[in-house]
Amino acid sequence: MVEINQDKGLAPKTFFIAPDPLVVNESFLESAFFKGYESYSMPDDIGGQWKRKVGMLIDAFPETLIFFTIDRKGDLKFWTEFLGSLQSDHQERSRIGVLYSKPQSASLDDKIKKTFLMDIGINGGCIPLHYSAGRNQSLLLSVLSANQAAGRRKLIRMNCGPTFKINFLKDDQKVEGIMIDLSVSHFSAYFEGFDPQWEVGTTVNNIQLCLTGALLMVNVKVMIKRPTGANQVYVFLFHAMDAVAGIDELLKIKVNQFIFRKFQTNTMGFLEKHFNSAD
Repeated sequence: MVEINQDKGLAPKTFFIAPDPLVVNESFLESAFFKGYESYSMPDDIGGQWKRKVGMLIDAFPETLIFFTIDRKGDLKFWTEFLGSLQSDHQERSRIGVLYSKPQSASLDDKIKKTFLMDIGINGGCIPLHYSAGRNQSLLLSVLSANQAAGRRKLIRMNCGPTFKINFLKDDQKVEGIMIDLSVSHFSAYFEGFDPQWEVGTTVNNIQLCLTGALLMVNVKVMIKRPTGANQVYVFLFHAMDAVAGIDELLKIKVNQFIFRKFQTNTMGFLEKHFNSAD
C-alpha cells in the first residue's frame, strides 16, 4: 500500500473546502501535484458536522493549508466567528485562506480583505475569484506558490510497497527489482540477491516499471548507488527514450497521473475512515 504521509514535515497538505468544482477539478489538482503542491478537494463541506471534521482534518496531519469558499454558505459574521476560532485553536498546525467571488463594489472587497487579513489574521490569503475558470486556476497556482505549498521539496515523492517492481533483461535473463520510491524525475530500487553492477552515469534502456496495474517502459540513467544491508540500492533518473522532442514531458505526465491518483485514493480513503471513527 502507498503511504500517505510522505516527506513528513517537508510540505503541507493543501485542502480546498467546498470549492467551485469548475475551478478546483481533477485537472487542476493534477496540475498542482505536477508542481509539487499536494492538494485535495473536499466537496460539499465534507458532509454533516463539518465544523468538527475540519478540526479532525487539521489534527490528522502535521501541517495543512486550508482554503474555504466563503460565499457558498453562511454570511460574513458566520465565517468571521468560525475562522477566527479555527485560527486561534490550530495556528501552529494549519494556515487558513479564503476564496470568494470578486464583488463589484471595491469597498466591499476591501472590507472582506480587512476582516480576514487584518482583524482575524489568516495567513493563507484572501483571494477574490473571477468569472473565468482558467484564470482562477492560474491564480490559485500562484497562491499556492506564494504560500510555499511545495515546502522544502521540489517534487512529490511516493513511497512504494513490495508490489511495485521493475524488470529488465540482462544476458537474456529476466531480472526483477523492488521499487522503493517514485517521482516524476526519478525512482529508486533494489535487487534481492543480485547486483547488476552498473556504475554511476550508466544509461540503461528498456526497463519496465510495474506500477500495480500500470506498465511503463523507460530508459534511465544511474544517478546514485549505495549499499543498504546485503543489497545495492540504485537511484535512477528518467532518460529520454529517443530524440523525439517532448518525450520526457509525456513520461512525466504519465508518472504524475499515477502518483496523483494513488495519493488521492489513499488520502481520501484515510480521511473517510478517520471521520467515521468519531461518528
